[in-house]
Amino acid sequence: AAQAEGRMAVGVLCALDGLTGSHLFASVGYDFVILDLQHAAFTWPDVENACFRIRATGAAVFLRTAATEPAEVNLALDLPVDGVILPNVASFDQAAAAVAQTKFPPVGERSLGNERHDPIWQAYAAPDPLVGLLVAHRGAVAEIERILADLPVDFVWIGLQDLTAS
Repeated sequence: AAQAEGRMAVGVLCALDGLTGSHLFASVGYDFVILDLQHAAFTWPDVENACFRIRATGAAVFLRTAATEPAEVNLALDLPVDGVILPNVASFDQAAAAVAQTKFPPVGERSLGNERHDPIWQAYAAPDPLVGLLVAHRGAVAEIERILADLPVDFVWIGLQDLTAS
């Protein structure tokens, strides 16, 4: 909605487990809510419910996955999400492997899934959500130009705490 209105989108990262916090954020007018699966205590049923509740307000929903393994990314992308943020990117090779999990063959390695996600896509989301990388290591910073030039990445997020530690 923000882009259509010609304004900057404003969002919030939600690490409050349960459904109430994320739903309240979406209800008060944030354009998007990022559910933090990396550092919050969400269960997958809670995440699915939160995604539907957030989208019902008109806000977009993004998931910061806990990891970049195929099982984690596939579960996230089978939900009604507008995008994912993939954590712990430390190099071009790690970024390429993570992004490959978000794209269907022949571009990537994303699972075609099963009947479960088809109704979700038809009702809520496009099959090709936005993909962001959480750049949190010096190695990724050193290769950021190559990452952005060679990979289908829509945005990056700088993980200041982990980047400082590295």
